[in-house]
Amino acid sequence: MKKTNTARNLVEWIRSSINSLAVNPDYGSLNSVYRELVEKTGLSRSIIIKLVSGESMNPTADTMDKLITAIKQIHMRMAA
Repeated sequence: MKKTNTARNLVEWIRSSINSLAVNPDYGSLNSVYRELVEKTGLSRSIIIKLVSGESMNPTADTMDKLITAIKQIHMRMAA
């Protein structure tokens, strides 16, 4: 059976990815990750913080797309 990417799964992936980046020596804090995500996505810092904190668990598809794309770009850059 193929696992589907439900919106909830994607939100959890975004949250865990952001938290994981925050402990990476390249960033060292959530603030550093937020700063880069704001630059890459054009989203407000508030939207990103609310998603990571769990205050907002229903982001728009556009918000999720922007964050997923930005996080993947960060991971690709770090792997290079």
